[in-house]
Amino acid sequence: ALEFLIRLVKDSIDTKKYNSLKHKTDRVAYLRALSVNTLINDTVKIFSKNEEKILNGEFTKTLLSESVFKAQMEDIIDISVKKVYNSKEVIEKELKGYQVIHKLLSVFIKAAVNNQSDNTTALDDLVLASLPKTYIHKEGDLYNQLLDISCFVASLTDGNALEWYNKIS
Repeated sequence: ALEFLIRLVKDSIDTKKYNSLKHKTDRVAYLRALSVNTLINDTVKIFSKNEEKILNGEFTKTLLSESVFKAQMEDIIDISVKKVYNSKEVIEKELKGYQVIHKLLSVFIKAAVNNQSDNTTALDDLVLASLPKTYIHKEGDLYNQLLDISCFVASLTDGNALEWYNKIS
């Protein structure tokens, strides 16, 4: 990963500072900060050059597609997908995330459906009582009730979703 970042910031790197960093994580952090700065400056130049087209809705590409660093960005994205997003740890977290969402939707939807048909269980009543009232209503059609529940689940942060999952599991 270091070589990809170095190629991106080769004109702005302070080699003395870089060589003084003993740990790989420190070197990556330094190169990452330089890379972000380099890309922001390049993006500002591209925006300024194309501002009129952008504001008139005539600029139909991404700003980075016009970047002098386009090839380096593509290399970094490719390695990120291969090494980071497909790592065992990331995949395990994604699997857990899907389990959490599935459980929340299953429990909340069952409670809402039973609530609409006046057939709630004790668990359904507890679930409905714990949800924010803006998301639970007996009146109206089931479609809108389910849409509201989906919106509630979608609005949860990872931490809040996990908290709810632990409450109802």
